[in-house]
Amino acid sequence: MYSPVCHQELQKLICNEIGCTFLCARCTGIYAGVFIFSLILLLKTNVPVYKIKYLFIAGTPIIADVIASSIGIYSYSKLTAFITGTIFGSAAFYYFYIGIQNWFFEKGRQPQ
Repeated sequence: MYSPVCHQELQKLICNEIGCTFLCARCTGIYAGVFIFSLILLLKTNVPVYKIKYLFIAGTPIIADVIASSIGIYSYSKLTAFITGTIFGSAAFYYFYIGIQNWFFEKGRQPQ
C-alpha cells in the first residue's frame, strides 16, 4: 500500500512483538520528524526564517548514511536511518511551513 513512497524492504522495517511498521526506518523517521516538528510549531508563535541551505545540510546525513551503508563502510542501522530521517523530516516540514506562511502573507498583501 505504501510502495509509492517507500521500498518497504522487510529487513529495514521497524518490528516488535506486535508487528512491523508499514514503512522502512528512514521513512518512518521522516514522518515522525514532520509530526514532531508540526507539534512544536503549533506551540511556537514566532518562527524565525532560516536560509534554504539548512535544508540541504539536514539532508546531508541521509545521503552520507545511504552511501556509507551501500558501499559497505558499515552495515545498515535502523536507528541511524530513523534519526537521519527524523532530522530531514523536521527540516523539510519547517521549510514547507515557512513557504505556506509566506504564500498566505503574499496573498493577503495583493490588491483586490
